[in-house]
Amino acid sequence: MNDFTIDIEQQLNRLGKDLQDFVERIVPLDDKEHDFIPDCDIIEGNETYAIRLDLPGMSKEEIHIGLKEHVLTVKGERVNERDNDQKYRRAERATGVFSRSFAIPENVDTA
Repeated sequence: MNDFTIDIEQQLNRLGKDLQDFVERIVPLDDKEHDFIPDCDIIEGNETYAIRLDLPGMSKEEIHIGLKEHVLTVKGERVNERDNDQKYRRAERATGVFSRSFAIPENVDTA
């Protein structure tokens, strides 16, 4: 590939990221199917992408990851377990059903 082709590809990747950021800002977050939205970081390296979600207290078995048509989806349910004789004095940690979806660039090898 020449420099022009590489520059065009980089510009298209940036445009895709900007569009995804825009959509995430304007889409209402009060989706009835979700009780909370875990925070995430998306990290781009020279040859890799990484997505880190804040899901403390959850096991791998409670988290479901799927990939379809270059959309990565992470979903699950976080519950607070307590005995029947216990009650909360304060409950600040979000619980319930969550789902996060991320557009994966077309040029990423998802295999």
